[in-house]
Amino acid sequence: MKKILIILLLIAFRGISQDIPSGTLNVLLGPSYNGGYGGLITAEYEIQMLDDNLTIGPKLGFGTTRYNNTEIINDVVVVQENRSSLILNPGLVAHYYFDWLIDDMPNHFDLFAKADFGYWFVFDNDHRTRRNYLPMTFGLYAGGRYHFESDWSLYLSIGFGMSYANIGLSKKF
Repeated sequence: MKKILIILLLIAFRGISQDIPSGTLNVLLGPSYNGGYGGLITAEYEIQMLDDNLTIGPKLGFGTTRYNNTEIINDVVVVQENRSSLILNPGLVAHYYFDWLIDDMPNHFDLFAKADFGYWFVFDNDHRTRRNYLPMTFGLYAGGRYHFESDWSLYLSIGFGMSYANIGLSKKF
């Protein structure tokens, strides 16, 4: 696993040194997943691929979650105090735009479906607690974008994933 992570980091740093293709940067804020409460900040970079309506690119989410730890000790359910964890969620994101579905759609609006896939790293200080984290993450969303300037937009998506609702800003490059 460490070798794969090192190889991915080397590829990413090599890509940073190359010309970054034009695209859209989304910076989003939403509640964190895992049945707890907290927040998740996610940065996504969309690069147009294969079709005018399809974008694919990297994403990186960072946030926190707090939850009650529940254990069964001698057939008694024990709820411990709130525990907090840091979350790191690198991955890939794809947007497919459906503006062509609505006749006379104003140019200020975009409608899209979004899918993301990533890995979930959880950092906490409680090594004794056994939790069943699924390390791979997958999300499906529906959303829209309102362009208030030629290269700036408000972004909103709702669905299921690391954060079930995202709101933020988009900057087109």
